[in-house]
Parts: sequence; structure tokens; C-alpha cells
Amino acid sequence: LWSSKIRKLKIGVTLSLEKDLPPIFGDAIELRQVINNLVRNALDTSEKGSALSISASKKISSFHKDRQVVVIKVRDAGPGIHPEDKKKIFDPFFTTKKDGTGLGLSISYQIIKRHGGLISCESKLGEGTEFIIELPFSPEE
Repeated sequence: LWSSKIRKLKIGVTLSLEKDLPPIFGDAIELRQVINNLVRNALDTSEKGSALSISASKKISSFHKDRQVVVIKVRDAGPGIHPEDKKKIFDPFFTTKKDGTGLGLSISYQIIKRHGGLISCESKLGEGTEFIIELPFSPEE
């Protein structure tokens, strides 16, 4: 889906998937939309020759009452998000893009929330941005 833009910008992509990841229960189309939104945002802010990494692993989550979760991270080496903007990135219609609608991250947030998960963002100006998604991989008992 993104290969032509990745080639054009000569982005170095790293994909790191932990072995034997459990399946996530949910709507595959919606979850794919979230990953696509995050990758698109990363590529939109990436400069030629920069890096993008996507990883997935499992861990015990304190947020999810010590349940096991799959953690998906999408990290870019773009300009980062200004601290004032970071507070609003999941708000509907908030955008810093010239042609943006401000709906991608808001919709992504709602999708992850509906799946019982958490999405957060870590960013430093000049160093890039990392979105972290935690999704429970087993239904609550």
C-alpha cells in the first residue's frame, strides 16, 4: 500500500514482530485502518532518507489490570509533535496538515477504544514520534 512512497522517499523501514504473537479479537478492517492511519501520518512527516519502524510484541499491561496485551508501535524519525499540539492530536478535526481533515487519529482512537485498547503518543521535537497501541488478546473472563 505504501511501497511507492517509501521507495520515492528512500525511507528505511524496520518491521519487528515477536514470534508466536496471539491473535487479537476484533474487526480486522478497522484495526488495519488504524495502522494505515499511523503509517500514512509517519510518511507524511518523513524526510527523504529517514526511518520508519513498526513493531509488535506481547506484555503484561498495568493499564489493563495486569492482562496480557499485544503492543504495536509505529515510530518515525520526523520532526516530532509540538507539546501543545500533542494534547489535541486525538480530538476530532484537529490537524496541522495543510490538506488534513483532522479525523485520522480521532477515528483511530475510537477504534482502539472500542476494541478495549489504549493508544498513546510519545514525541520529541526534532527526534520523531512513536504511537503505542495496547490491545488485549483474549476476551475478558
